[in-house]
Amino acid sequence: MHIETLIADAQIHIPFTTETDAQNFLNKYSSDDQLALISALYIGREHIHMDTLGSQCVGVNRTDSNHIAEKEFAQILYEKGANVNAYYKAFLRCNHNSKTDLSLF
Repeated sequence: MHIETLIADAQIHIPFTTETDAQNFLNKYSSDDQLALISALYIGREHIHMDTLGSQCVGVNRTDSNHIAEKEFAQILYEKGANVNAYYKAFLRCNHNSKTDLSLF
């Protein structure tokens, strides 16, 4: 699924009220899509005060956070709380301003 669609779907639920709520949300998506959401979160967090992607992010993709175990995804979404929205906004802003083709993410 396209990352912008995944983010829009997530933003409706943020902040997740429990880790179980976050897991129930994630269960609707493939492992690949879940990883995309977590990768976008961390890329956004790294760029929260930026308007474009840093040089270290050339060629960002949905597997950037593949070192994180899938069983931790719900906990991450829950614990980051309302900050997740800010991280996703930063991810989208920096990618759009960098003219990244997000259909490849």
